[in-house]
Amino acid sequence: MIKATLFLRPNGFKITQEITDISPYDANWFKANDVKISMEDIGIRGFACYADYGRTLADGEPVEMIVISGNRTCKAVMGELRVKCEVALDEWKMEMAEKQKLVENETEIKENGK
Repeated sequence: MIKATLFLRPNGFKITQEITDISPYDANWFKANDVKISMEDIGIRGFACYADYGRTLADGEPVEMIVISGNRTCKAVMGELRVKCEVALDEWKMEMAEKQKLVENETEIKENGK
């Protein structure tokens, strides 16, 4: 079970809701990685489900993974959202490691006068 912020139609009324139809693995993964879940009622197509996994744009806006629920169960949607987050987090970590390596290389060059 995890908490999600739910935005309801027609004017985006916001409530916090417990998600109970989620696999224990997915719930634990979201908690362990401090991923914040929100859902927006989009009418006939169900919900747009968002996962904020911590990455932000230069302007401070969060980078979010999005899954549209359609007619699927919450458990299926949360599973897909977790997979998208796992991929995004792995890519972000690799990108950050590459940037750190560049900084270390630049520092070494400056220190060695090359």
